[in-house]
Amino acid sequence: MKPTKMLSLLIVLTPIALAQGLYAPEPPANSSFVRIIDAVLASSPIAVKLDGKPWIAALTAQGIVPYEVLKAGNHNFEMQNGANKTSVTLSAKAGKFYTLAIVGASNNLSVKTFNDKKITNKVKAQLLAYNFSNNTLSIKTNDGTDVFKDLKQNSSQDILVNPVSITFDAYANNQKNSSFKLRLQSTQSYSFVAFQVGDKTKVVAVNSTTTPIKK
Repeated sequence: MKPTKMLSLLIVLTPIALAQGLYAPEPPANSSFVRIIDAVLASSPIAVKLDGKPWIAALTAQGIVPYEVLKAGNHNFEMQNGANKTSVTLSAKAGKFYTLAIVGASNNLSVKTFNDKKITNKVKAQLLAYNFSNNTLSIKTNDGTDVFKDLKQNSSQDILVNPVSITFDAYANNQKNSSFKLRLQSTQSYSFVAFQVGDKTKVVAVNSTTTPIKK
């Protein structure tokens, strides 16, 4: 194929590919939003079923999936790691966001449910913090200002902040653990998540995204 023809194909196909994301449909009015975090210590991949049907084939240790759009109502989630499994029923409300964290040990799974706040302020960014480590978790700005302080195991906090570019420092038991340079944007949500990995605390920062609905 000549280069000019290849270029013409790229010009035609690229807008189509972009439009699939650009014009993705809005979630229905009765939608709720649910994500899963695998916080099990030394876990092999965990399979997740939703209402009896396969949903996530293999969620790896420290895995964080985006929020998925679900119809409001009661939903059963079953998590299985080999012969070990646990389940939880979530009464999901329309317009609400939830995080289901799989915690415990590989042979003793359990689920912690978090009711995440929906960001409604159009000029603020949202920060969330979840601690699944054995240590307390604190998040500070790089000038030492507290954002989240002494967050205990299996708990969460949230806060609205101004949309700025800034560096955050994470502390485990008041010892500096890691740093994150983020460019916060209004109406966007960002999550700090602390995991226990062996005898160490691992902190990650992720953009709290929602999987688009497919047409």
